[in-house]
Amino acid sequence: MTIEIRSPELEALILRRMEQGGFQDVEEALIQALQESPAVSEREGKSNDERTGADLIKALQSSPYREVNIEPDPVRLLISARDVTF
Repeated sequence: MTIEIRSPELEALILRRMEQGGFQDVEEALIQALQESPAVSEREGKSNDERTGADLIKALQSSPYREVNIEPDPVRLLISARDVTF
């Protein structure tokens, strides 16, 4: 079987992850991706309304982009507080 990668971005990502020791070769990357992705029957089992926070956590934990920081930057409110007397 021959698999062709047509996206230069995907190829670069795979090569970068291999250099970082994420996996040894492309075959290992495919095996890991297929083992961690839900089966078609599992994906069809829940509608968007039935997904839970646990589903979100599972998706985030299985992400291949763990080095990406998804924490929002702290926001400083520009509204000043003042005393109010009644």
